[in-house]
Amino acid sequence: MGLKRSPTQIVVGGLIGVALTLVAYAVAGPLYGTLLLALLAYEAWTLINEFPNDTISEIIWTFSERPMVPFIFGAGFAWGIQAGALSNPWLIAALGFLCGHFFFQRQEDK
Repeated sequence: MGLKRSPTQIVVGGLIGVALTLVAYAVAGPLYGTLLLALLAYEAWTLINEFPNDTISEIIWTFSERPMVPFIFGAGFAWGIQAGALSNPWLIAALGFLCGHFFFQRQEDK
C-alpha cells in the first residue's frame, strides 16, 4: 500500500490517533489502554515502513491460513468471557470486532 505521507494523510492519521487514544483509555483503562496504544503505534509504523504485507492484520491473515489459529483465538476469547476476565461489554465488542477483522476481512486479488 505505502502511504505517501501527504499533509492530509498526516492530519487525518493524527485525528484518528487522537480518537483511538481517547477510546483506548476510556474502554480499557490506563494499563491496557497504554498497551493498546503501543500496538496502534506499531501498526502505524508498519503502514509506512518499506516491508510489503507487514501490518499486524496481514501477518495474522497469513497465520490464519492454518485452521488452528482462528480456533485458538476463538477459544481464548470464549474462555475470557466465560471466566469473567472479559466482563466489560465495550471491551468485548472491541475484541469481537478485532477478531472478525482479523479472520473475515482478507481481500485477495485474483
